[in-house]
Amino acid sequence: MIQKPNMSDVELQNIYDEFFQLMAKLCVTHEPQMVTGTMMAIALRLYKTTLTPEDFTKMIDTVHRTAEHIEPFNMDSIKPNTKNLH
Repeated sequence: MIQKPNMSDVELQNIYDEFFQLMAKLCVTHEPQMVTGTMMAIALRLYKTTLTPEDFTKMIDTVHRTAEHIEPFNMDSIKPNTKNLH
């Protein structure tokens, strides 16, 4: 039986897709490390704002511990979908 995705899965995918499109658009006109650094800084500040100090530390530890499992993008995939960009 195929499991139907729940709304939080769909919402998370929509957010991911929207950020991916923005990232791809920005990488056309800016260095990818500048885009990455900015996104990381904003993400860390948002985590720091919304998590307890203990949970923030756990999240950072988890990222560090699982870093070797992060797959890089194929740079050809970071091309904006022009029909969705304004």
